[in-house]
Amino acid sequence: MCSDRLLRWLQALYGLDCLISVCDPADRILLEQHRTAIQANKDASEGALDWFDFFLPAWVRYCWRQGLVEYWHEGSKLNLSSIPMESPDESIPLRLDGRRAEDLIMAARILSTLLAENQLDSYDYRTCPGAFLEETVLTFFVPFKPSEPVNDLRCDTQVNALWGASLNVVTSVRMCAIPTDLIAIPSTNQIKQMRQVLSSALKNLRFAKPSSIRNLLLEDL
Repeated sequence: MCSDRLLRWLQALYGLDCLISVCDPADRILLEQHRTAIQANKDASEGALDWFDFFLPAWVRYCWRQGLVEYWHEGSKLNLSSIPMESPDESIPLRLDGRRAEDLIMAARILSTLLAENQLDSYDYRTCPGAFLEETVLTFFVPFKPSEPVNDLRCDTQVNALWGASLNVVTSVRMCAIPTDLIAIPSTNQIKQMRQVLSSALKNLRFAKPSSIRNLLLEDL
């Protein structure tokens, strides 16, 4: 194993440890089995490595930028949504005292679903970090708090700076809403709001109409 792949393998193991430490009990068995398998093999598939290298860091930045993660420092709750953190060079520690782990709990549910459906190697996680690309179909995950309206996905910079011209190959966009409590189903109004703000963020004439964005359930990946 070359040094770069070794580091990515270690990163995947570390990421799994972080997810397992906070995940919902329903997701733990599959994540632990996945960790045991890649540790025993001393390697992992490209999809497994890319998920931790490209999807997870972008997802964590996205959740923090959207203000879905609470972080307390010296007794004060910090306003995370005002901190610039869209760049891939701005890394947020997966383990950090004072933080709640809504972002990791939701990420664990996404990963366990991929493992359950044997779909982890079916997607490209590199081209559009924070989303899944399958040939020309883009799947965008929308984290949300069930009790709050979805007025802004705070993803404009992520989409335009990180994805850029890659969106030119996309012919279909799917939106998958992930609740912070893993249970709630988004209301009809929330789905409408998500479609509207995602359509605006994409800035692409093909998806200018919110109705062009298909709503997808996580289990239907």
